[in-house]
Amino acid sequence: MAKLSTEPQMWCGLEPPDQRSSIMNVLSGRAGYGQIQGNIQINGTCGEGRSIAELRSVTGFVPQDDVMHRNLTVEENVSFQAQLRLPREEGTTSLVARAKQCEAATTDILEQLGLGDSQLRKTAIGDEQVKGVSGGQRKRVSIAMEFVARPSLLFLDEPTSGLDSTTSHSVVDVVTQAAKKQRCTTIAVIHQPRYETLRLFDNVILLAAGGYLVYSGPTADVESYFSDVLGVRFPPKANPADTLLDAITVDAAAAMLAKGDMRQNGSSLGSPVEFGQWLSETWGKHQTTYQQAPAAKMHVPLPDLAVATCTWGEEIFIHMKRAAVQLHRDREQVIWNNLLLVGGLAIFCICAPAKAPQQELMHPLLALFLLLLTQGVAAQRVFGGRERFVVWREAGVGTNTFLCFLGRDIAALAEVLLASLLFAALYWPLGPLTSSHHTIFWAAFVFVYAAYGLNYICSVFMSPDTAQMMAVVMAFLAFLLAGFNPSFSSLSAMPLGIGPIVMALSPMRWAYGFLMHDHMLQKLSGFANPMVRLSAQSMLDERGMPLEWISKSGWTCSTGSVEWNWKGEHCPDGGSDCSSFRPPNGFVCKMTQLLLLGIYFRAIALLCMVITSRLKASGGGQLVGGERKSGQLQRNILLRRLFIIYLVLLTDLEVCLLLETQ
Repeated sequence: MAKLSTEPQMWCGLEPPDQRSSIMNVLSGRAGYGQIQGNIQINGTCGEGRSIAELRSVTGFVPQDDVMHRNLTVEENVSFQAQLRLPREEGTTSLVARAKQCEAATTDILEQLGLGDSQLRKTAIGDEQVKGVSGGQRKRVSIAMEFVARPSLLFLDEPTSGLDSTTSHSVVDVVTQAAKKQRCTTIAVIHQPRYETLRLFDNVILLAAGGYLVYSGPTADVESYFSDVLGVRFPPKANPADTLLDAITVDAAAAMLAKGDMRQNGSSLGSPVEFGQWLSETWGKHQTTYQQAPAAKMHVPLPDLAVATCTWGEEIFIHMKRAAVQLHRDREQVIWNNLLLVGGLAIFCICAPAKAPQQELMHPLLALFLLLLTQGVAAQRVFGGRERFVVWREAGVGTNTFLCFLGRDIAALAEVLLASLLFAALYWPLGPLTSSHHTIFWAAFVFVYAAYGLNYICSVFMSPDTAQMMAVVMAFLAFLLAGFNPSFSSLSAMPLGIGPIVMALSPMRWAYGFLMHDHMLQKLSGFANPMVRLSAQSMLDERGMPLEWISKSGWTCSTGSVEWNWKGEHCPDGGSDCSSFRPPNGFVCKMTQLLLLGIYFRAIALLCMVITSRLKASGGGQLVGGERKSGQLQRNILLRRLFIIYLVLLTDLEVCLLLETQ
């Protein structure tokens, strides 16, 4: 409904009275709601059917909220963006040359935006709990994160939001200078700028209700247009920007007309849309007088859309290095989380020792439950909370989400390793298991690895609060599906054969089955005594540990698949005195299946992250727990349904793969 033109290296300030962010989303290709129609012209050439989203490799977008890593310093936030997105110059193929290029670009943009102080550069951004930089400095950091990538076109969504007038003017001033130095066309939505701030813009664009264009031209001529054509009187002590916004808002314009501060066609004040249409028609009659030379006379060479930044290996390493730095900054939280694990496990082993052979069955399961609870909460930090907002922001400017996921997951292996070492070091001497130390460590490592993958899904698929609750719920469900209570035999006998399927999705079932299998084979186990084993035969059979049947049948790990063992086989008449009787066997001989399950959970989490990031980058909502906008396209709803169907099919395939292994 509006035709906008921007010249190269010119600043444009958009001041619609409402829905400022919606207009910016349309211009930057991030509006995934409603119906968007129109064409894009570059250097006067019509690109019918093209989208501004295709130019993301050479464009930048500064969101209204200051989305960044709050536990990183000012310099680190900008430096990592340079390493990921700065176009590679000739002669910077080596790692050393590339590092020098990124360091020089970071220093240069920090100096341009007034962030060059050595102490300020080393200051963490901070949040509600940790004091950091000021609001204006944080806004400059957010802008520097885009400028350092040297975009040809930069969008800023209310860069002065939440700032006082003095700070707002300072931010706009330094950004204007940086844009001119980098020859970057910059389009910004601003909120009630003061007059001095307004004059920093080369051009100003005003839109009335309904999206009607009412002015698009030099900032220096906007007052004369409204004064000469519309008869608007600018009070001497009033902010001209506020007067302009009042003049294009129907209610405020009616009040101005009644006071004689505006000369207007009274019949056009029937509705906001009619009023906006009238203003647009008026502008169409006078725009040739107030507009600058057409953009066709100010052509510049188009940038190469295939910008070379960093290789896949370099990008993975950058994400891994950034995650490692964040892990170091959050070391206090990591320490407390592992202290909870160590303290809880020590208290459990000392106060509730397994004195009887029957208690050997329940004790490891409760220890695994504690491990799953603590590490499930720790895993939320990798991709949950504010971290996912940064992922969405970077995805909106073309950063590879898959490589981001891979790099951060590799860095998280340090936490997985630490938790596994602590668990094995403590539970091996204090617990009832007779397995070797390295066996307990290997089981704990693969178990925590799978637990992290499971909780990744929650952190990227749901809101932070919901994800935290689901971490506890999933730990409880995994405990129920481990095969102790309800018993393994009752789970394996569920209707339609779904028992082995649901148990196969529980990391605790695999880890518990593996540890108990290794423990039962040790001569030091309480169940090595034939009398103890015989007296507990019924309980062992119910829990999927048929030791008597195994000793008689000569069962080994190579006998049948997991599904064959888990289901068992009962006599047709319901009795037990027949040759075909085979009790359900829940022993797990190796941890390969659990390792595959952890990889599968990560594949699902990655798929959720990629789809969610693309939805957010295009203006869509979350897959689960997000607010649906009133005009959201039906294709997003269809995409979500297809995604759920795909997850079901993929889960079925993974379960079949796990159950068919030995």
